[in-house]
Amino acid sequence: MGLVNNAIQWREPTEEILQRVGSYISNNLDYPEGFGLQNPYHSINHTRIHKHTRLKHIQWLRQSHSAVVRQAPTTAYIKADACWTSRSYVACAALTADCLPVFFANASATQVAVAHAGWRGLAAGILENTLACFPKDDRIFAAFGPAISQSNYEVGKELTDVFAEYPDAFKPINNSEKHLMSLYNLAASILEKQGVASPIIPEWCSFGSRNLAGSNPDAHDIDNNATGGPLFPSHRRDKDVKSASKRNARIANLIWLK
Repeated sequence: MGLVNNAIQWREPTEEILQRVGSYISNNLDYPEGFGLQNPYHSINHTRIHKHTRLKHIQWLRQSHSAVVRQAPTTAYIKADACWTSRSYVACAALTADCLPVFFANASATQVAVAHAGWRGLAAGILENTLACFPKDDRIFAAFGPAISQSNYEVGKELTDVFAEYPDAFKPINNSEKHLMSLYNLAASILEKQGVASPIIPEWCSFGSRNLAGSNPDAHDIDNNATGGPLFPSHRRDKDVKSASKRNARIANLIWLK
């Protein structure tokens, strides 16, 4: 399991964010017996995350591509697709495997959040609902984690219809009604509409399992592909593989206040 510390990149961050906000991305939580819908602790690598971060609490979510946002911490394994906290060393966590993790922090670094943003969640308003959990007059910064890239995300006309007001998120495929969709561009456009500056789009692709040199010097701590294996879990790529661990693997995306 490779790890990234301080991997997310904030656009024009304040000193409070740089000093007080911690982040952590694990590129492989493998669930050999299933995705762990009843228990978030089934992953073999789960204890390694707790040991490495030394956090007081990690708020795991039972995700369903909804627009539900909950406050952390809670002892319950809550059904939601985003969570926020103002408590120190309590991590908000989102699990992804092609969907887009979106991190949030206010300028004074007194509150953070993370959202699991696939196309269903974006259509339902998961980003808008997460932003609504911050005080009204706060300046909010957002950042992206690893997701599927546009070149590997082919979608049908039904999605171009759903997101017709965001045409920049789509590229037509020649001689076809299908398009290539960018979750990064789509989420950035939604955030800009809400008054949040467009986050830096990372050079990551979960499906293609690549992290281009120079995109972030801290990202080279990820070394899982040294043996020739994929760098990130991808539902589209691995949904039919024989290995249950690969088929059910997820990226863990954590953010917290120090």
